[in-house]
Amino acid sequence: MKSSAFRVPRRQWQAAILYRLGVTVYPDKVGAVAMLERLRERKWSKPELDFMSSDDTNWIAKHIAPDFKSAYEEVASYLRRLRKEGVVHEDMAGSYYMNQGGREAISQAARERSRQTVRRQDLDDALEEIRDLLLPDDEDWGDVDVWLEERAIEFGHLGGKPAPAR
Repeated sequence: MKSSAFRVPRRQWQAAILYRLGVTVYPDKVGAVAMLERLRERKWSKPELDFMSSDDTNWIAKHIAPDFKSAYEEVASYLRRLRKEGVVHEDMAGSYYMNQGGREAISQAARERSRQTVRRQDLDDALEEIRDLLLPDDEDWGDVDVWLEERAIEFGHLGGKPAPAR
């Protein structure tokens, strides 16, 4: 993982920035300094690196860790990346705002991410409905796939003849 000027994982402080951009309604905008101040309020930045000068961070990057950035540089770099990806726009003063397309892209990603959970819940609900239809002698149905195949054959859905009614 790249060096970071934050105590929390990269994804966490980046998510906080995305959230802040998402709730900042145009014409309001927010810049890297304001974003960093919010992260500092949460005490997420590493105090020993937080107020380093550009000369210090440049020296560290040149001599020790090529990917080293100060907290400000990390935030500014992330905002530039969001701009490049088309999630946010930057005005002439270096302030950022999220357009509707950015909000929709994030909402779509969140829906896709939660789809698996929703599908699993649908499957669990369907299994409960099937269990409610079990015949008394089917109570110990160990393997769901075997049980479903037997029922499909019984009802003529797998090419076999339907079994006689019980």
